[in-house]
Amino acid sequence: MEIIPGKTDRISHDLLEVLVISHVNLMDGDIYSIRVNDMIYPIACLIIENANAASFEKLNDDNVHFISPPQTLFVMEGQPSIISCQVNSIDQKIEWCKDNKKWITENERIRLEADQFGFHRLIIDKSELDDQGTYYAFLGDHFTTVTLVVEERIDEREVTINALGTDTEEDDYREYLVPLGSTATIACELENTDEVQELVWRKDGKQIEFTGDEKVEHVVNGLKHYLVIHDTEADDSACYSISINNMEFKIAHLLVSNYATPIDSKYTKRISRNSLH
Repeated sequence: MEIIPGKTDRISHDLLEVLVISHVNLMDGDIYSIRVNDMIYPIACLIIENANAASFEKLNDDNVHFISPPQTLFVMEGQPSIISCQVNSIDQKIEWCKDNKKWITENERIRLEADQFGFHRLIIDKSELDDQGTYYAFLGDHFTTVTLVVEERIDEREVTINALGTDTEEDDYREYLVPLGSTATIACELENTDEVQELVWRKDGKQIEFTGDEKVEHVVNGLKHYLVIHDTEADDSACYSISINNMEFKIAHLLVSNYATPIDSKYTKRISRNSLH
Protein backbone atom coordinates (compact mmCIF):
# COMPACT_ATOMS: atom_id res chain seq x y z
CA MET A 1 0.00 0.00 0.00
CA GLU A 2 1.07 3.59 -0.52
CA ILE A 3 2.08 5.65 2.51
CA ILE A 4 0.10 8.89 2.38
CA PRO A 5 1.34 11.74 4.64
CA GLY A 6 -1.29 12.69 7.20
CA LYS A 7 -3.29 9.54 6.54
CA THR A 8 -0.95 6.56 6.92
CA ASP A 9 2.46 6.25 8.48
CA ARG A 10 4.95 3.40 8.80
CA ILE A 11 7.18 3.19 11.87
CA SER A 12 10.17 0.81 11.85
CA HIS A 13 12.30 0.32 14.96
CA ASP A 14 14.58 -2.69 15.52
CA LEU A 15 12.25 -5.70 15.03
CA LEU A 16 9.03 -3.70 15.40
CA GLU A 17 6.88 -2.62 12.44
CA VAL A 18 3.90 -0.33 13.06
CA LEU A 19 1.29 0.85 10.55
CA VAL A 20 -0.60 3.93 11.77
CA ILE A 21 -3.86 4.89 10.05
CA SER A 22 -5.24 8.32 10.94
CA HIS A 23 -8.77 9.64 10.41
CA VAL A 24 -10.21 6.16 9.87
CA ASN A 25 -13.18 5.88 7.51
CA LEU A 26 -15.22 3.03 6.04
CA MET A 27 -12.83 2.70 3.07
CA ASP A 28 -10.04 1.67 5.46
CA GLY A 29 -11.79 -1.58 6.32
CA ASP A 30 -9.71 -4.36 4.76
CA ILE A 31 -7.29 -7.23 5.41
CA TYR A 32 -3.80 -5.94 6.19
CA SER A 33 -0.67 -8.01 5.65
CA ILE A 34 3.09 -7.55 5.55
CA ARG A 35 5.51 -8.82 2.91
CA VAL A 36 8.90 -10.10 4.04
CA ASN A 37 11.30 -11.46 1.41
CA ASP A 38 8.40 -11.94 -1.05
CA MET A 39 6.41 -13.89 1.57
CA ILE A 40 2.99 -12.47 2.52
CA TYR A 41 1.93 -12.70 6.18
CA PRO A 42 -1.67 -11.68 7.09
CA ILE A 43 -1.66 -9.40 10.15
CA ALA A 44 -5.16 -8.10 10.83
CA CYS A 45 -8.67 -7.73 9.47
CA LEU A 46 -9.80 -4.16 10.12
CA ILE A 47 -13.56 -3.64 10.37
CA ILE A 48 -14.84 -0.06 10.45
CA GLU A 49 -18.24 0.55 12.02
CA ASN A 50 -20.36 3.68 11.94
CA ALA A 51 -19.83 5.54 15.20
CA ASN A 52 -22.84 5.66 17.46
CA ALA A 53 -23.27 9.33 18.32
CA ALA A 54 -24.72 8.38 21.68
CA SER A 55 -21.48 6.68 22.65
CA PHE A 56 -19.50 9.93 22.48
CA GLU A 57 -19.72 12.94 24.74
CA LYS A 58 -20.83 15.85 22.60
CA LEU A 59 -18.53 18.84 22.54
CA ASN A 60 -19.90 22.22 23.46
CA ASP A 61 -17.92 23.82 20.65
CA ASP A 62 -17.51 22.20 17.22
CA ASN A 63 -14.21 24.02 16.85
CA VAL A 64 -12.60 22.17 19.77
CA HIS A 65 -9.95 19.81 18.41
CA PHE A 66 -6.48 18.39 18.97
CA ILE A 67 -3.58 20.60 17.95
CA SER A 68 -0.87 17.98 18.56
CA PRO A 69 -0.17 15.60 15.65
CA PRO A 70 0.25 11.81 15.96
CA GLN A 71 3.71 11.07 17.34
CA THR A 72 6.08 8.32 18.45
CA LEU A 73 7.74 8.18 21.87
CA PHE A 74 10.81 6.05 22.65
CA VAL A 75 11.56 5.20 26.28
CA MET A 76 13.97 2.84 28.02
CA GLU A 77 12.53 0.00 30.08
CA GLY A 78 12.23 1.03 33.72
CA GLN A 79 12.06 4.76 32.93
CA PRO A 80 8.84 6.83 33.20
CA SER A 81 6.79 7.45 30.05
CA ILE A 82 5.00 10.77 29.62
CA ILE A 83 2.44 10.45 26.82
CA SER A 84 0.86 13.79 26.03
CA CYS A 85 -1.46 15.60 23.65
CA GLN A 86 -2.78 19.16 23.43
CA VAL A 87 -6.29 20.49 22.82
CA ASN A 88 -7.04 24.03 21.65
CA SER A 89 -9.46 24.55 24.54
CA ILE A 90 -9.10 23.97 28.28
CA ASP A 91 -11.39 22.01 30.63
CA GLN A 92 -12.05 19.28 28.08
CA LYS A 93 -12.52 15.64 29.03
CA ILE A 94 -10.03 13.29 27.38
CA GLU A 95 -10.46 9.51 27.35
CA TRP A 96 -7.33 7.39 26.89
CA CYS A 97 -7.32 4.00 25.23
CA LYS A 98 -4.48 1.57 24.45
CA ASP A 99 -4.39 -0.13 21.04
CA ASN A 100 -7.95 1.12 20.55
CA LYS A 101 -9.35 -1.66 22.72
CA LYS A 102 -8.42 -1.13 26.38
CA TRP A 103 -9.64 1.97 28.23
CA ILE A 104 -7.08 3.38 30.64
CA THR A 105 -7.80 4.35 34.23
CA GLU A 106 -5.51 5.54 36.99
CA ASN A 107 -3.78 3.00 39.22
CA GLU A 108 -0.54 2.66 41.19
CA ARG A 109 1.53 2.94 37.97
CA ILE A 110 -0.56 5.28 35.82
CA ARG A 111 -1.54 8.91 36.42
CA LEU A 112 -3.72 11.17 34.28
CA GLU A 113 -3.07 14.91 34.35
CA ALA A 114 -4.24 18.07 32.60
CA ASP A 115 -3.11 21.69 32.84
CA GLN A 116 -4.33 25.19 32.03
CA PHE A 117 -2.64 25.16 28.61
CA GLY A 118 -4.76 22.35 27.19
CA PHE A 119 -2.11 19.64 27.68
CA HIS A 120 -3.32 16.20 28.77
CA ARG A 121 -0.76 13.68 30.02
CA LEU A 122 -0.77 9.96 30.64
CA ILE A 123 2.19 9.19 32.91
CA ILE A 124 3.44 5.61 33.33
CA ASP A 125 5.85 4.98 36.19
CA LYS A 126 8.70 2.55 35.44
CA SER A 127 7.73 1.55 31.91
CA GLU A 128 7.49 -2.16 31.12
CA LEU A 129 7.75 -3.94 27.78
CA ASP A 130 4.00 -4.69 27.94
CA ASP A 131 3.32 -0.93 27.96
CA GLN A 132 4.44 -0.74 24.33
CA GLY A 133 1.63 0.06 21.92
CA THR A 134 -0.42 2.85 20.38
CA TYR A 135 -2.27 5.11 22.81
CA TYR A 136 -5.41 6.91 21.62
CA ALA A 137 -6.65 10.15 23.14
CA PHE A 138 -10.37 10.63 22.42
CA LEU A 139 -12.14 13.97 22.54
CA GLY A 140 -15.73 13.35 21.53
CA ASP A 141 -15.47 12.00 17.99
CA HIS A 142 -11.95 13.41 17.53
CA PHE A 143 -8.79 11.51 18.43
CA THR A 144 -5.01 11.58 18.14
CA THR A 145 -2.41 8.88 18.76
CA VAL A 146 0.94 8.41 20.46
CA THR A 147 2.87 5.22 19.68
CA LEU A 148 5.03 4.16 22.63
CA VAL A 149 8.13 2.05 21.93
CA VAL A 150 9.70 0.58 25.08
CA GLU A 151 13.33 -0.40 24.53
CA GLU A 152 14.63 -3.33 26.52
CA ARG A 153 17.26 -2.25 29.01
CA ILE A 154 20.75 -3.17 27.83
CA ASP A 155 23.14 -4.55 30.42
CA GLU A 156 26.29 -2.51 31.03
CA ARG A 157 29.75 -3.56 32.17
CA GLU A 158 31.10 -1.63 35.15
CA VAL A 159 34.74 -0.58 34.92
CA THR A 160 36.50 1.64 37.46
CA ILE A 161 39.34 3.79 36.12
CA ASN A 162 42.19 5.24 38.12
CA ALA A 163 43.38 8.83 38.42
CA LEU A 164 45.17 8.61 35.07
CA GLY A 165 41.87 7.99 33.32
CA THR A 166 42.51 4.40 32.24
CA ASP A 167 41.20 1.10 33.51
CA THR A 168 44.24 -1.02 32.52
CA GLU A 169 47.98 -0.57 32.54
CA GLU A 170 47.97 -0.91 28.76
CA ASP A 171 45.49 1.96 28.48
CA ASP A 172 43.46 -0.16 26.06
CA TYR A 173 39.81 -0.57 25.14
CA ARG A 174 37.63 -3.26 26.67
CA GLU A 175 36.12 -5.50 23.99
CA TYR A 176 32.60 -6.83 24.00
CA LEU A 177 30.34 -8.52 21.45
CA VAL A 178 26.92 -7.25 20.42
CA PRO A 179 24.42 -9.26 18.34
CA LEU A 180 23.73 -7.97 14.84
CA GLY A 181 20.53 -5.92 14.65
CA SER A 182 20.32 -5.21 18.38
CA THR A 183 20.58 -2.01 20.43
CA ALA A 184 23.98 -1.35 22.02
CA THR A 185 24.34 1.04 24.94
CA ILE A 186 27.77 2.30 26.03
CA ALA A 187 27.75 4.22 29.30
CA CYS A 188 30.12 6.62 30.98
CA GLU A 189 29.53 7.98 34.49
CA LEU A 190 31.17 11.17 35.72
CA GLU A 191 32.02 11.82 39.34
CA ASN A 192 30.70 15.37 38.90
CA THR A 193 30.25 17.98 36.18
CA ASP A 194 31.91 20.95 37.87
CA GLU A 195 34.96 20.91 35.60
CA VAL A 196 33.36 19.55 32.43
CA GLN A 197 33.37 22.21 29.72
CA GLU A 198 33.07 19.99 26.64
CA LEU A 199 32.06 16.33 26.28
CA VAL A 200 32.31 14.57 22.91
CA TRP A 201 31.76 10.94 21.91
CA ARG A 202 34.26 9.56 19.37
CA LYS A 203 34.26 6.56 17.03
CA ASP A 204 37.73 5.40 15.97
CA GLY A 205 39.04 8.81 17.03
CA LYS A 206 36.52 10.81 14.98
CA GLN A 207 33.79 12.91 16.59
CA ILE A 208 30.33 11.35 16.33
CA GLU A 209 27.75 13.67 14.78
CA PHE A 210 24.21 13.26 16.10
CA THR A 211 21.97 14.03 13.14
CA GLY A 212 18.63 13.22 14.75
CA ASP A 213 18.00 10.17 12.54
CA GLU A 214 17.63 8.03 15.72
CA LYS A 215 20.37 5.63 14.59
CA VAL A 216 22.80 6.95 17.22
CA GLU A 217 21.74 8.90 20.32
CA HIS A 218 23.52 10.67 23.17
CA VAL A 219 21.33 10.32 26.25
CA VAL A 220 22.14 12.10 29.52
CA ASN A 221 20.71 11.00 32.85
CA GLY A 222 22.26 12.88 35.75
CA LEU A 223 25.99 12.12 35.77
CA LYS A 224 25.60 9.26 33.30
CA HIS A 225 26.16 9.72 29.58
CA TYR A 226 24.89 6.99 27.26
CA LEU A 227 25.82 6.36 23.65
CA VAL A 228 22.90 4.36 22.24
CA ILE A 229 23.37 2.63 18.88
CA HIS A 230 20.16 1.24 17.39
CA ASP A 231 19.88 -1.65 14.93
CA THR A 232 23.59 -2.50 15.12
CA GLU A 233 25.36 -3.46 11.91
CA ALA A 234 28.89 -4.39 10.86
CA ASP A 235 29.88 -0.74 10.33
CA ASP A 236 29.21 -0.06 14.01
CA SER A 237 32.18 -2.24 14.99
CA ALA A 238 34.74 0.29 16.21
CA CYS A 239 36.63 1.73 19.17
CA TYR A 240 34.48 4.18 21.11
CA SER A 241 35.88 6.83 23.42
CA ILE A 242 34.76 10.00 25.12
CA SER A 243 36.62 13.32 25.06
CA ILE A 244 36.21 15.62 28.05
CA ASN A 245 37.91 19.01 27.86
CA ASN A 246 40.11 17.58 25.05
CA MET A 247 41.18 14.64 27.24
CA GLU A 248 40.29 11.31 25.65
CA PHE A 249 39.08 8.32 27.69
CA LYS A 250 38.90 4.94 26.00
CA ILE A 251 35.56 3.29 26.70
CA ALA A 252 34.88 0.19 24.60
CA HIS A 253 35.79 -1.75 21.48
CA LEU A 254 32.45 -2.80 20.01
CA LEU A 255 32.32 -5.97 17.89
CA VAL A 256 29.04 -6.57 16.06
CA SER A 257 28.60 -10.20 15.06
CA ASN A 258 25.93 -12.69 14.04
CA TYR A 259 27.44 -15.10 16.54
CA ALA A 260 27.34 -12.76 19.52
CA THR A 261 25.17 -13.52 22.53
CA PRO A 262 23.69 -10.99 24.98
CA ILE A 263 26.12 -9.82 27.66
CA ASP A 264 25.25 -10.60 31.27
CA SER A 265 27.59 -8.13 32.99
CA LYS A 266 27.29 -4.38 33.41
CA TYR A 267 29.05 -1.90 31.13
CA THR A 268 29.78 1.51 32.65
CA LYS A 269 33.03 3.42 32.74
CA ARG A 270 33.44 5.83 35.64
CA ILE A 271 35.56 8.95 35.26
CA SER A 272 36.76 10.48 38.50
CA ARG A 273 37.41 14.15 39.15
CA ASN A 274 41.15 13.46 39.42
CA SER A 275 41.16 12.10 35.87
CA LEU A 276 40.35 15.56 34.49
CA HIS A 277 43.53 17.15 35.85
